[in-house]
Amino acid sequence: MSNTTIFRGLREESLPPQLYRVQHGSSQAQFSENGNLMSQSSTGLITDKAALQEAVICHLNWYNREDSCFLSVFSDWKHACNWASQRRDDSSPSTEPSILTISTDSNGLVVFRVERLVHELGMPSQIYYSADEYLIFRYIPQALITEREFLGEIKRKSA
Repeated sequence: MSNTTIFRGLREESLPPQLYRVQHGSSQAQFSENGNLMSQSSTGLITDKAALQEAVICHLNWYNREDSCFLSVFSDWKHACNWASQRRDDSSPSTEPSILTISTDSNGLVVFRVERLVHELGMPSQIYYSADEYLIFRYIPQALITEREFLGEIKRKSA
């Protein structure tokens, strides 16, 4: 089965106008040469719902450092700011966390709401996720990244 067939009915169709991605020094996702933000496993093929469930469980397990085909994003700006603050490493200012604002105005973006996936796929109840958390499959096109603000800039603006 193809990803498209498996994702049918699970993709989130009703998205907020923008989502927020926290990019920090330990992020597995990296920018490609053409500016797309790529998941660590950008070629992963999900062959069935069991494989999708396993990929989501592995991604949401913060102790698991295996490559993931997902990028976590939030719909709540304040949550993204708090998350970025928790990932700040004062000993390494060159890896200051940033928040990417992502436009959801694209049919090509494959987005899942974590809360819905957990319910629809019958995942274990001990899975930790945030109510405003979404997963983007494989990559975020550079054209949909409308803004990138570093944590220091955000803090200066709000002071």
